[in-house]
Amino acid sequence: MTPVAWTALYRWELRQAARSPLLWLTMGLLAVAFAWGAASNAGFHREQSQAQQRALIEQAGWNKDMRRRMEEYAQPGKRLPYWQDPTSVSGFSRYFLFAQTTKPHLPSSPLAVGNSELSPHFLRVRLETPFGVEPRYDFEHPRGLAIGRFDLAFAIACLLPVGLILLMTLSITQERDSGALRLIAAQAVTPRTWLLARIAALASWALPALAIALVLGLAVAGAPLQRFMPELIAALALLLAYALFWIALAACVLSRWPSTAGALGALLAIWAMLAFGLPRVITSLSDALAPVPPQVVQVDTQRRILDDLQAHRDALIGEAFARDPALAGATDRIAGLDHATRWTFLAPALETRLSAEYRQRAAERALAERVSSGLSLLALPVAIQEGMSRLAGTDNARHRRYESATRDYQQALRRFFFPRVQAQIARPGPDTGVSRGRMNFSDIGGIPVFAPMHESWKQRVVAAVAITVWLLGWAVALLIWTARRARAWPREV
Repeated sequence: MTPVAWTALYRWELRQAARSPLLWLTMGLLAVAFAWGAASNAGFHREQSQAQQRALIEQAGWNKDMRRRMEEYAQPGKRLPYWQDPTSVSGFSRYFLFAQTTKPHLPSSPLAVGNSELSPHFLRVRLETPFGVEPRYDFEHPRGLAIGRFDLAFAIACLLPVGLILLMTLSITQERDSGALRLIAAQAVTPRTWLLARIAALASWALPALAIALVLGLAVAGAPLQRFMPELIAALALLLAYALFWIALAACVLSRWPSTAGALGALLAIWAMLAFGLPRVITSLSDALAPVPPQVVQVDTQRRILDDLQAHRDALIGEAFARDPALAGATDRIAGLDHATRWTFLAPALETRLSAEYRQRAAERALAERVSSGLSLLALPVAIQEGMSRLAGTDNARHRRYESATRDYQQALRRFFFPRVQAQIARPGPDTGVSRGRMNFSDIGGIPVFAPMHESWKQRVVAAVAITVWLLGWAVALLIWTARRARAWPREV
């Protein structure tokens, strides 16, 4: 058949597809799922952002109260214990410091909930915590986490294939089941031409409808579309490439002209394997190729090192005194140091002893994430969710950067407080002994403030584009295979 004839057949199929209730019912249901998922994501992230704001307001109120108490404790009266005295630099650094870091959600966060349920979005920073981040998080109830959240990325990864499978199967196999395929085969048209024209017509309506459904779903959820246009364009490309893959896969199965039941059974089995079976296999392979020691091993190691540190604390502090010319002549005061002052020496020493184990854990975790990310490309529903999470800024890579920024902030706080605390050992501040407080610290305004991470959209978009190209490669290969398979009508027509 000539190209002009194929074009005429395609136009006729295009008009017929536009009148199909099945097409628009499928697109409508997917649009509702997209809007529901985006609204769920936006609502959850809005709650987390509000929690961050409440925490920052609480921090500002706490510091305001500290200033008021400092003014009160400057008055004469009974001397307070140092752990109740915010005017003592050692007491403030240990018991009154209220410092936090936050991981603000990006404007594109409605695209995917990602690891927002599993990773903290704000952290309380303490000077003595090894390496900045405490390994705990309880924002969401564990039972709720086990159930999971219906989000936009899930709707795209798992519901979109089901909708396209039903649409393609019922639209192409109806002629065979009704006997009309015999009449088509009797015409001057090859099976390849008719099948590809029908598929192209359905795709010509389905792909734009899906893109519109995604944009409308985000708009309904209240996402500020104009603020993340690069991510939105990349998300649309990712969505269309994923939809094209499933259309091509359905075409490949249908090119053997199965019955409706046979086609649905085969395609749904492939979908179940890719969505559920293969991820489990990948998890097992990832655990085998890059095992991560259980958390209890880390806790036990840290406990043993901490016990040994406490047993030899005065000797370690003495070594630190010997290295500091300003403290070398004050070794007789080591026994009288308060707990907070001791930890200005012990916290770095603890991290030094834990550093080898910490680096090993970080390397093991990074290897496990790389292996898991590489293997996830084989399970395309997992890959699409990973791509959406990257664009939304709710992926593991962004959380690792946040943890690193939290560690940097902790180090900045240590550089601010530790020298001030240790300076009181050899050169005590202006303590008159009359006021209720020791009055050697009042510079709350000078405490370093956490600056949120500055992030570019380019890295996120590049990661999503790589997954898009991977999906398009699969789709093109399947379409070529379809064109080669659909050479003859089935014998039983």
